[in-house]
Amino acid sequence: MLNKNSIISDIALMDTLQTIATAYQEIAVMRMRSTRDGIQHAHLFAEKLTAIYMSLRYSYPYLKNVASLSHATKDIARVLITANARFHGDILRQTFRFFMQDVDQQSDIIVIGSVGKDYLLEQDNKSEYEYFDIPDSDFEYKHMAKLIQTLLAYKKVYVYYAQFKTVLTQEPARSEIMSIDTLLAQEKERAKTEGNKKDVPRYAFEPSGEEIASFLNDTVTISLVRQSLFDSQLARHASRIKAMESLLGNVKEQTKVLDRTIRKIKSTEEQRKQMNRMTGMYGIINT
Repeated sequence: MLNKNSIISDIALMDTLQTIATAYQEIAVMRMRSTRDGIQHAHLFAEKLTAIYMSLRYSYPYLKNVASLSHATKDIARVLITANARFHGDILRQTFRFFMQDVDQQSDIIVIGSVGKDYLLEQDNKSEYEYFDIPDSDFEYKHMAKLIQTLLAYKKVYVYYAQFKTVLTQEPARSEIMSIDTLLAQEKERAKTEGNKKDVPRYAFEPSGEEIASFLNDTVTISLVRQSLFDSQLARHASRIKAMESLLGNVKEQTKVLDRTIRKIKSTEEQRKQMNRMTGMYGIINT
């Protein structure tokens, strides 16, 4: 049975856990705001690049799709985005399981984040993979440069990451890093569905149309990878908020149990003191 001192120590521990969990929640909320801005910026940037490419295609009718300009020599890459820090609930584990369902011998494995590397080693330490250490937040192009150069060597790239739905719901997701031709086709189809027909301006481009098209396609790849990193970051922050909320609930319940226990111990001690006093008084009276 726990003694009084150990219970007081446990109560102090619960207070500390509550402080830490609350701090983690507040930090996650602040980072979610900045991450949303990053997602919007990445999406807008890809749209602008697609618009420039559309103008390029109209200005150079002979220009074929960028696939013919690609220098990719490898077939398929499957990229798992996780994190370096822990305390994100179960979403990263779910994303890893989702990722492993698609892994096959025809595709190469690329892992971002030490958590994903640990999961992979736990499950199968014989799998060959390429690992990239990218910061969980405040990442820049210099952190992504080697990853991007690696991905540009593949004809198809699939990214697996945690996707934000709501603060309470995050799900594993898979998306293909599409070429700028695919984005352009989607934009045209969306415009046709919405009935928005835009006049496409014609420009004179330098250097050659092929060089610009290749550059735009590479830049779109960078933007889409960056957007996937932001999406994963947003989902991780939301999952952390949920995990800390669950921890706070458990701390609250455990604190109630400890408070009841300490009150019982104090009550027992008081009763014992009263019995001792009464016993002493009874002895004095009978003396």
